[in-house]
Formats: sequence, structure tokens, C-alpha cells
Amino acid sequence: MAASKIHQNGKPKKTRTKSAKAEAKPKELSALDAAAKVLAETGQPMSCKEMIEAMAQKGYWSSSRVDEGGRKCGRGTNASPNGPPC
Repeated sequence: MAASKIHQNGKPKKTRTKSAKAEAKPKELSALDAAAKVLAETGQPMSCKEMIEAMAQKGYWSSSRVDEGGRKCGRGTNASPNGPPC
């Protein structure tokens, strides 16, 4: 039996469409992909800290666990309840 566009109650079936917001949003790079891109652009060896700073500066990737001052934040297993906010 062929699929029809009419529901069994006689009304037309509703079709789902992707929203413009979902289609327009570009996929973010992973940390590994962003690091590879930064290393390829600079062409020189970099430390982890240098790579993370360069990735954040260029807008490729940023860690949600590090604040603007470079301090770790959040609520880890050993974190104080009154630890630094993010």
C-alpha cells in the first residue's frame, strides 16, 4: 500500500520542516579540529596553553571550564560549593 498524505481521519497530514535557525547555524569545531586548524595556520609548534588561547582568540573553540582570567571554574567533584562562578 502506498503512503498517502492524508490521515485516516480524512485530514491532511502535517509535515515537519527544519527551522531556518537549525539550517543557518554552522557546526562548531571540536577541540581537536580547532587545534589542528590553528597548528596548520601557524606552521610552528605550540604548547597546549598557546593553542587554547589561539583557538579562543580566532573563535574556533573555547573551553566553558576556563574563565577570562585563565582560571578553572565550575563544580567538579572536589570543588568547593563556594568556588569561583562561571
